[in-house]
Amino acid sequence: MLKNIKYKKTHGLITLLEVILIVMISGWYYYSERKMGMIRHIMAKNVYKFPKYFTNTNIKLIVLALSIMILIQLFIVIRSKKHVETFLVNLVLTGIGTYTILACNADSIFIYYYWIIFFGLFNLLRFLQFFTLKMK
Repeated sequence: MLKNIKYKKTHGLITLLEVILIVMISGWYYYSERKMGMIRHIMAKNVYKFPKYFTNTNIKLIVLALSIMILIQLFIVIRSKKHVETFLVNLVLTGIGTYTILACNADSIFIYYYWIIFFGLFNLLRFLQFFTLKMK
């Protein structure tokens, strides 16, 4: 697998950032269920701050950006005929993120806005990581 990576250090750094994001969202979820201070913090953000930034229009723009990233990857995969598996993994992860963002809301998932941030950043990192691979 390492022979397919053109920029190994960048690829490793992005992988580390992905792991950190997964640990962070797991921590947010864990502490949002168990610690009253975190529950109050998230509740305040859900009521006062995040609804101003994550309007329906902005959420649709985020989903559009995720779709555009997948289309760019699709064109690159078709042109190079390489890394189809990586593209399929990115497609599935983007599909899961898009479904979660569109099907849920802050009433059904307590850390919904954090999920939006997580899926946006995680899929952006996967998109950037795709460009560290050798295409030729």
